[in-house]
Amino acid sequence: MNENKKRGNDGRVAVMVDKGLFIKGIVDEGLAAGVKAYFNTNVIDVWNELEGVVVADSKGNYYKGKFVIAADGVNSRLVRKLGLNQGRRWLGTYKDRAWDMEGVEFDEMEALIFCMGWECSISLAPHVHEGLYHVAAASYDWQLDLEDGMQKYLTSKAFAPWFKNARVGGHSTSCVSNIYSSMSNAFINNILIAGDATWMQECAILGALLMGWKAGHSVSLAVKQKQINKEGVSDYVNFYTKDLIGRYGMGGGSGLDFSDYFSPEDMEYMASIVDNPLRSTLDFYTIYRTIGKTYLDLFPRIQDERPDIMEKLFSIRNVHPEVGLQKRRRNGFLTVS
Repeated sequence: MNENKKRGNDGRVAVMVDKGLFIKGIVDEGLAAGVKAYFNTNVIDVWNELEGVVVADSKGNYYKGKFVIAADGVNSRLVRKLGLNQGRRWLGTYKDRAWDMEGVEFDEMEALIFCMGWECSISLAPHVHEGLYHVAAASYDWQLDLEDGMQKYLTSKAFAPWFKNARVGGHSTSCVSNIYSSMSNAFINNILIAGDATWMQECAILGALLMGWKAGHSVSLAVKQKQINKEGVSDYVNFYTKDLIGRYGMGGGSGLDFSDYFSPEDMEYMASIVDNPLRSTLDFYTIYRTIGKTYLDLFPRIQDERPDIMEKLFSIRNVHPEVGLQKRRRNGFLTVS
């Protein structure tokens, strides 16, 4: 990270975005270009008719168009209405609490940090607004108290010095999401699915923006060319199936929880033996590949120094992915589709 800092903007791997301001900017641009917007409107259904696609809202209004782009988030009602969750693997119910904090101080605050070994997943991230820092706790276990888990982390011996002057500032957020594997196809009867609705929140803002822009561009081109069918938006269909699913897979996940196999002391040892800085990236696929390659090269050392950990590492290789997922599913609530 220090090397990246020396390079200035050339060493920057990501930027933080104020999502609210970003979306406002997009909406304002659309309004200025003549787009008609319906605010405070909850879409509850979608279906096909001979003349096109119909969307209904909770106020009893109906909207007709040539195409519909369903980008209503990870708990997408439209995806459920269309029955598109059928055939997707349910991975569990995920809950998250996040706080903006003031007065946080430690080295390398520019990094996105995930802390392993706690009863809930802890993540730390820089905030777009100066003076604030983002802290979050998450879990697939509905019984887990996230606020209590965060307090244990903030007051722990290792991390308390970072938060000795910290206090909650800004705002706090929470979410509950039913997580599924990716959709194999993001198009049905002139309805395009985009963003988190196709997968999960790990699609992230950048992934959602890519899909949203691509879907909007494809629909605009199809309407302009009067090709109101799947071929008309083939640019988006191919982008989703080849560039996203073809490259990254179906996003199923194993559901394995390392804390079920390794003690905090085990994890501390494994973190301590990585001597060289790893590649800076916010591509999670690159992160996992890099970590895997790093520890593969360290296997001889681990075998020599901690054969007990090596035995655990090999035992995980023999655990079927469904074992971890069964635990998550028992602690979750499946959406009725």
